[in-house]
Amino acid sequence: MAAAPRKRPPAPAVAPQTGVLDILAALDSQDLFGGMFDGASWRPWRVFLGALFALPLDDEDAATYRHHTGRTALPTVPFREACLVCGRRGGKSRILGLIATYLACCLDHSSHTAPGETPVVAIIAADRRQAKVIFQYIIGILRAVPLLDEMIIDELSETVRLSNGISIEIHTSSIGAPSGRTFVAILADECAFWSTGDVANPDKAIIAAVRPGLATLPYSMLLVASSPYARRGFLFETFSRYFGKDAAPVLVWRGTTREMNSCIDLRIIEEAFEADPESAEAEYNANFRSDITAFIDRNAVEAVVAHGCIEVPPAVGTQYCAFVDPSGGSADSMTLAIAHMAPDGTAILDATRERKPPFSPEDVTVEFCTLLKSYAITRVSGDAYAGEWRRERFATHGIGYEVSSRNKNAIYQDFLPALNGRRVRLLDQPRLIAQLCNLERRVSRGGRDSIDHGPGQHDDVGNSVCGALTLVINDRRPALIRRDAMLLDNAPVPMPTWASCVFSTLIVGGDGMTAAAHFAYLDRQPLILLDFIYEPLSGGTIPGVYAGGEALCRQIGRIHRGHFVYLPETMRAFAKQQGRDAEAIPASYLADPAALAMTVAGHVAAGGVKICAQAASKAESAPLAGALDFRGGERIDDNPLRMAVLCGVALSIVQLR
Repeated sequence: MAAAPRKRPPAPAVAPQTGVLDILAALDSQDLFGGMFDGASWRPWRVFLGALFALPLDDEDAATYRHHTGRTALPTVPFREACLVCGRRGGKSRILGLIATYLACCLDHSSHTAPGETPVVAIIAADRRQAKVIFQYIIGILRAVPLLDEMIIDELSETVRLSNGISIEIHTSSIGAPSGRTFVAILADECAFWSTGDVANPDKAIIAAVRPGLATLPYSMLLVASSPYARRGFLFETFSRYFGKDAAPVLVWRGTTREMNSCIDLRIIEEAFEADPESAEAEYNANFRSDITAFIDRNAVEAVVAHGCIEVPPAVGTQYCAFVDPSGGSADSMTLAIAHMAPDGTAILDATRERKPPFSPEDVTVEFCTLLKSYAITRVSGDAYAGEWRRERFATHGIGYEVSSRNKNAIYQDFLPALNGRRVRLLDQPRLIAQLCNLERRVSRGGRDSIDHGPGQHDDVGNSVCGALTLVINDRRPALIRRDAMLLDNAPVPMPTWASCVFSTLIVGGDGMTAAAHFAYLDRQPLILLDFIYEPLSGGTIPGVYAGGEALCRQIGRIHRGHFVYLPETMRAFAKQQGRDAEAIPASYLADPAALAMTVAGHVAAGGVKICAQAASKAESAPLAGALDFRGGERIDDNPLRMAVLCGVALSIVQLR
């Protein structure tokens, strides 16, 4: 919740000083910043400030300047842009706060701004918590100096308004960062770790968006500070382009933690090097990491994006697969991706879903299952997150959950050659593209590759998409039953007007779900799947099967041999207790489901089974088609609806003729 506004009486509209002091003189002035940066450990930073504002440097300071900038010539004009590549705890955030306070409060802006124009000091960081580090330094400086304290007229949790019209604001590193404003200073903190947002290179895009706002005030500054990370992005490119170049317009200053803050406890640095030398070399010695590289090239991603297409609706006769990245709902997103293989061998991404936290995992599971059923999918793959919970919740809604045999690292490694070979097609979704482009390859001390998102970033959408596409690519097994073989001229058949008999099969799954399939058998014509049931086992299950079959008989009208029900032998006793006669499903069908599937597959492929319009309509929201979407080598009997259909087709081949 925002703090209550802090009201002050109006202060002078210009700087509190009658004459403008340079920043080093302001550091020595007891009326301004005197005493705040007087220690010997601040000497390197005083040299940086002198170089930034092109103030005279003595021989010792000049040597410090050359060491940290790689330059030989001393600056003759102030810099408008500076980039600090410094180790952690070196003092860079506090120095940025000092510069921003000096520019905002100690200069007269009135001759450069129009009436009603509000110049801004913008603090941009990966998140608001990080941005508040500099913000609090600025507040602390303002409050510590009575002349500056009197300039505060409004103070909120993320904004301070000064009496000279300046506003100090917190922003985050996203495409919503401030643009179109007049800036006194832009403070870009820890930009090496900015999150991806909705573009592939947010640091460059954000800096490009705000830089024009620096043009109004001739002394405004863009100040970028960060400990280094990977060898890419705005920080690394600025360092590579300008460090050590005497004529460069950007001052690049590199310093280790120990160089910039001699008071740091050496044990902290030594322990960091013992724990992770590569990370410590970047964090404390200010060297960009050589063990981290970009995993995917943006050009490769753009080459396979179906521009303008954000989702492909389900198509009859297409077999789909899906991959889910579960989440508990408090930290990470829960994501889903659906894909299929095109006739030309291209893996097509059809749909994605992402639900960002906070959310109810149960509600999102219901939503995802509804989408899966619309694509006739009854099984989804995912990682081992949350143990049995995700298996049980998906099963409750008619979707089986299979733990992927490949971890995220293996999935990304499988995806890369398919991407580079243009054997995949992606949807035009900026967040997906950004997550793929920002994946990192890390090389461990043992030489093994690890692929993951960078610090403060996410790959939930990318993980599920790569999982679904690689499932399609790696699954070369032939489909045993194709749904399009059950159609007539790409459409379901109408309800028949006569039948030799109507019969039903009932199977109970190990998870307590039951499935029944109702068929119309017509002599010397294809078997017709009329309807089906998929529901939890209850006392009304068996009566419901009989009632459903009899209702279908009445719809058809002319039935020569009546209605028959086939149950597993273990279920016949329950039917008998309810006064129902039932035939037994042959035990061999249930004992060897693989052989059963092979028998039925050939009959379906030859056109021996068709689906009725009533069943096809119901299948749009229920998992019938997915039950028939299986391949050689897969487990057959884990889906009761699949077994009910297979048993019914087999009975029509062997016993009803």
